[in-house]
Amino acid sequence: MQAALCPRCGSGKIARENELILSDEKATCTGCGWAGKTTELVIASLELSSSEVVLAVAQTYLAKIVELAAKPIGTAMVSSGLVAPKDASVLGRLIRAACLSAHRATLEEIEKIQREKADGGPGN
Repeated sequence: MQAALCPRCGSGKIARENELILSDEKATCTGCGWAGKTTELVIASLELSSSEVVLAVAQTYLAKIVELAAKPIGTAMVSSGLVAPKDASVLGRLIRAACLSAHRATLEEIEKIQREKADGGPGN
C-alpha cells in the first residue's frame, strides 16, 4: 500500500478531489497549507518507517531545489559579481552550498513550526 505525502512538509494530511490520483487533480495539505497537483505529491510505501518516509521527503525536496533553483542561483551569483563565470568549479561549490543551506534552513523552520503548533503558538 502507498501513501501520498505533502512535498513541502511530508505530512500525510492530503485533501484531494477524489481518491484516484489523476494528473490534473488538485490536492492540498491540511498540515501546512501547500496546494498543487496530485502529480507533485510524494508517494511513499507504507512499509517504510516514519523516519524513512521523512528522509525520502527530505531527499526529494533537496533534489527539487537543485533541479529548479541551481541555474537561477548561479545566474544571480555571476550577474552580481560574486563569482566569475569562467570559474566553474567555484561556482559549482557555491551553488551546492546555497542549495544545501536553503534545504537545511527550510527543514529547521518546519521543525520550529511543528514545535510551535504543539505548544499552541504562532504556527497554529
